[in-house]
Amino acid sequence: MSKVNCRCGEVITDIESPCPDLLLAMPDEKQWSVVQRVLDSLRQEHPTDHIAAALAVASVLIYKCPSCGRLLVFWHGGSAPYSSYLPEDSAD
Repeated sequence: MSKVNCRCGEVITDIESPCPDLLLAMPDEKQWSVVQRVLDSLRQEHPTDHIAAALAVASVLIYKCPSCGRLLVFWHGGSAPYSSYLPEDSAD
């Protein structure tokens, strides 16, 4: 994915690398399988490619809108519709 539209109208892109607005969240139940894949990858040629793939497969993709602060969470991959979460007012 190269861009996503936030509900506030901001267009978020992940062209810049590393992308300051892109977050990966990993469910706890997947962490040990990822650790094992990372350890296995260290024995292969180009281990960073394998490590990045292991993290991407196990993670939930999240974009943080730099304009309104919404979190756009892609629970089922980057091409699926996202769920939007807007921070509560900190004055409460």
